Amino acid sequence: DKIKFITLTWNGENKIAGGVKTDKGLTDFGKSVIKQMNRFKMAVDLSHLNDKSFFGVIDKADIVLASHSNCRTICNHKRNLTDEQIKLIAEKNGIIGLNFYPLFLGDDFYRNIYENIYHLCDMGYENNIALGSDFDGAVLPNEIKDISKIPLLYDQLLKKGLKTDLLDKIFYKNAKEFMLNL
Repeated sequence: DKIKFITLTWNGENKIAGGVKTDKGLTDFGKSVIKQMNRFKMAVDLSHLNDKSFFGVIDKADIVLASHSNCRTICNHKRNLTDEQIKLIAEKNGIIGLNFYPLFLGDDFYRNIYENIYHLCDMGYENNIALGSDFDGAVLPNEIKDISKIPLLYDQLLKKGLKTDLLDKIFYKNAKEFMLNL
């Protein structure tokens, strides 16, 4: 029916904001874009923003998500979210979709996905976790090279001790509820 969310920029800068490969923040035009997105009850996707743009956006946007981002505490990459950023997203009932790209995750795929989930749950945000993948734009490891591997990921996380109730939230329930409320 309608556009549900918009990613403001990719890694570079545009007329809206700066991505992780720039120092530019949210522009005046970007502020007007967010104002219109709020009016139409659209979510602002915080993935790809640099820290300056993130903090320029977070207090202006009514609805937010990070469609495909991980925890910087687990993998120290500027494309990932700090604990403060995670907290601010969760305070707005936003979703964080875990990214499968090795540069943002680390070398041990299953362990690092588990660690991101564990960290977010330890912070109290099990209702804010989803899968973000990055199937459309990244070269992914063989363990999760395409959507056919999602059941294997579920099974591996079960083996690591995560419960089905939590995994069901992460694999579809949290994202479904978020999208239905837009």
